[in-house]
Amino acid sequence: MQAKVKKEKTFYRSKICLAAAAMVAAMGLPAHAAVSLGNVAEIAAWNHKRDDVVKFLNDRLSHVKSEFGRKSDIFDNLSAVKSMNSDILSDISHLGDIAEIDEKLREYSEKIETAIRVIGVKGKESEVQPWMKDLRKQDLEKIREKVKDVLSAPEHDKAARQEALSVYLADRTAHDRVRDEAFALSQAASALETRIGRIKQADETAFRRMANTNELVSRALPDPEKFTALSWRDENLFNADFDTGYPEGASVVGKDTLLELTARSGPWSEALKDTVGGVRDVGTIRFKPGARHVVGVAGGTLNVHHALEADTGAVIAVGTDGVLNFVANGRGVDSGAQNVTLMAGRGADAVEVTDGDRTGERGAGEVSRKHRPGKIVFNAGTSAGNASIAVSDGGQVRFDKDSDAGASTLLVDGGSAHFESARAANATIRNSGVLKANGASMGASQVVNYQEGHADFLNTRLEDMQMTNTGLVALTEVDGGSAQVTNGGDGNLRILDTDLGNMTLVNMGEVTLSQSRGGNAHVRNGAHGDLSVLHSALDNVSLTNEGTVELIGATTAHAARIALDNGVLDVAQIDSPPDGGQRKISMGSLTGKGDLVTGDTVVELGALGLDDTFDGRILPVAESPDASVTRRRTSRLSSGVTPKRVPDASLRSVAAGARLIKVGAGNLTLTADQSGVASLDVQGGKLTAAHEKALGSGAVTIGKHAAIALTKSVAGVQSVDNAGQIDLGTNKLVVGRYTSQPGAQITSRLSKVDGGVSGGAIQVSENSDFTNTAIHVSVAHDVVLADVQDKLGVVSVAEGKSATLGKVTVGSITVDKTTDPTDPTDPTDPTDPTDPTDTTDPTDPTNPVDPSNPDTTPPVEPDTTRPTGVVTGQNALSSRILVPLVKGISL
Repeated sequence: MQAKVKKEKTFYRSKICLAAAAMVAAMGLPAHAAVSLGNVAEIAAWNHKRDDVVKFLNDRLSHVKSEFGRKSDIFDNLSAVKSMNSDILSDISHLGDIAEIDEKLREYSEKIETAIRVIGVKGKESEVQPWMKDLRKQDLEKIREKVKDVLSAPEHDKAARQEALSVYLADRTAHDRVRDEAFALSQAASALETRIGRIKQADETAFRRMANTNELVSRALPDPEKFTALSWRDENLFNADFDTGYPEGASVVGKDTLLELTARSGPWSEALKDTVGGVRDVGTIRFKPGARHVVGVAGGTLNVHHALEADTGAVIAVGTDGVLNFVANGRGVDSGAQNVTLMAGRGADAVEVTDGDRTGERGAGEVSRKHRPGKIVFNAGTSAGNASIAVSDGGQVRFDKDSDAGASTLLVDGGSAHFESARAANATIRNSGVLKANGASMGASQVVNYQEGHADFLNTRLEDMQMTNTGLVALTEVDGGSAQVTNGGDGNLRILDTDLGNMTLVNMGEVTLSQSRGGNAHVRNGAHGDLSVLHSALDNVSLTNEGTVELIGATTAHAARIALDNGVLDVAQIDSPPDGGQRKISMGSLTGKGDLVTGDTVVELGALGLDDTFDGRILPVAESPDASVTRRRTSRLSSGVTPKRVPDASLRSVAAGARLIKVGAGNLTLTADQSGVASLDVQGGKLTAAHEKALGSGAVTIGKHAAIALTKSVAGVQSVDNAGQIDLGTNKLVVGRYTSQPGAQITSRLSKVDGGVSGGAIQVSENSDFTNTAIHVSVAHDVVLADVQDKLGVVSVAEGKSATLGKVTVGSITVDKTTDPTDPTDPTDPTDPTDPTDTTDPTDPTNPVDPSNPDTTPPVEPDTTRPTGVVTGQNALSSRILVPLVKGISL
């Protein structure tokens, strides 16, 4: 911005003499007395003043018409002279012989002598020929002398004299000059008549507007060496409507004045120059087409009561101890104004502000530091419109209550911008200095806070703001609205006591969220991002994490959706409840791949009841903490926003294992090694184990309304206490000890796998009790009895250990699919249909029928491929063995 203004200043200095000379020549300002307008705004009898103006202008009109008449007479005379000269020149120009030219000139000499004898002579009027009508005697005498000079010339000088005469006869300078002067007077008369007519028809409002509209006019050539500024003194003002200037000391410019800056205003003016008390009021400043003008404001206050208007462009530079003040209830910068540039910084005048070359302050030392840099203030009801506002070198732009920044562009470099209960509207703000918003509304503004920038938002509505930060930003007590915030790799974003609302937050640097509410925010923490959440309620936040996220203190996340994208989620620093119980945090949903680090905090997953898949690990401690991240985190927590409890880094080192609780109606699928989980409590919904170590390495508890399903064989579990359901499928579950509560179930399935038959089973290595567990084995339709005679056992026990079973049921099993269903009598079956006793299978003496217990079902056989202990049970097996009949109908 400053470079642009410097180029313009160079242009001004290099062209200023030519431009100003042409301007003064073109102005044609009449040197006449000015009408006394007084303070029209305070005149009660405005119509009397209007009549005075009309009278003054009529006098001017009479003068102009009189002058026009005089110029017209001169023009008629010069036209006649031009006509005569043209005739002579025409007649001699085609003659080539000197003697012939002399002869023709003698003829014209006689005509001229005749005309001299009759023009202006009383009684000779009838002898005046038409070509003589507008000629004067002195004109004829002058041309006669020119002709005689040629005729009397010696022969050697004759040709030169004839050539000089031809040049004289061809000269139209005087004729054209008077013609132009007469035309200008004609135009002036016409303009005066138009003004008079308009003023006569004006009502009070229109008349006051005319009276208060003045043009700033430079009446003298500027000095290119001194390059001095034009003052807004009264003698430099001109009222075009009243066709008048003002005497010095008339105090014309005031709060209702419309000051027009035009091509006649020169390149530069200082608004406060020659003021008393350093204050000037103006109604409207209007930059007209063709104006290339810079206004300086230094050493006082310029109050703009109505508006700043610009048809093509405007520059106002506010320097040391200067204030550009847009007064309340005005318009500020008009919404239609284009290419308006406002600058605030240090400098004794506009040139020093735009150049940054403060020669006026050099050597002042302590004195210069006592002076304040320039300031631009927008008060209630005013707007910055489409202006470009540049503040530097300590300069300031301030939007006070109920003002707005419009669609302006704010460039803050070493200065500051302030919004105090104001509206940022559609502004673009680029900050490398200080940006403060207090009680403000950020609208649809676009904010870029650079590395050197410091932005502070307090009690502010962010609304639809878009912000990119690579510096330092603090959001305190703000309403996030639908803001889009991107925190870059070098950015530090501190959020305190804030409702994120529907904010979208992307972090690639450092973010601290403290004592806040997450609302419905969408948060993405990038690969190098570091997000710490302290004492905050994440509410319905959707969080995607590629970097590091810490949940600290009293933070809650029971409705939050968290997705890890190779990131780390650390909850080790969650606070204990006030009564001193177990640290615990609940998360609505956890998906993705990464590490969940728990410390000794119990983690509850699934509160939202969703079907989630977590491909990451749940660890009590991080495997390899990054020292640089730790240092950065410590620095952040110790500056500005800090947790109520100082994080205890030793918690991670003493954690014995992670503790996980599954709640909610949804299905949580764990696909990774969860050896770090020491306690798994499934209280609701389903937990699906899709990895050999998915159930951890400790105790597993299954609640009454919960289930665990295996999609892969699982080992490494120390104990299982089941009050709900275990669905083994065709997989194996290897545990230390199994216990159950009334209503517990285990389901297994026999299916053909890779040409063989495989069935789900549970293997225990300690004495176990299945008494309260109902075991049900379902059989695939293509499995026959011969395939499973030794594979119906679901429970196997390590050698030297025992297990007590409850009820075991086996689903339908086909005896032999090759049996002819059309022949009800099998010739190989010796059993007499009338004798129900099968002689080929006598009663086993080792298992006599208990008369009091008619159940003759043999006990379940354990898996003979593993070391077995003793398995005992009651009502151990009941099943149906189906014989295929015609068309596959089974009984």
